[in-house]
Amino acid sequence: MGLAAYLHNGSVPTIYALLSPAKERPAKFYLGRREYDPVNLGYQYGELSGGFEFDTTIPGNRNSGHEFDNAPMAAALSVANSLQTSVEPSLSI
Repeated sequence: MGLAAYLHNGSVPTIYALLSPAKERPAKFYLGRREYDPVNLGYQYGELSGGFEFDTTIPGNRNSGHEFDNAPMAAALSVANSLQTSVEPSLSI
């Protein structure tokens, strides 16, 4: 399972958002969930009572830059999905 959030300041909640153009990334999202989103490759980040709202419009929280314009989204997500590993613990002794 991957880890989230992404970039040095944690301002991008999923790999899908990271690979999207900066203007399409969520401006605000909630931190505090541990339910993994296997489609977007990150934690679910919808509104969460008692969660922390991460606001990327605040200086220091920006999520711009680090754009990956050279790779089509489908190809980029395919690579990201292939990097995930799912290892179940062995029950044999």
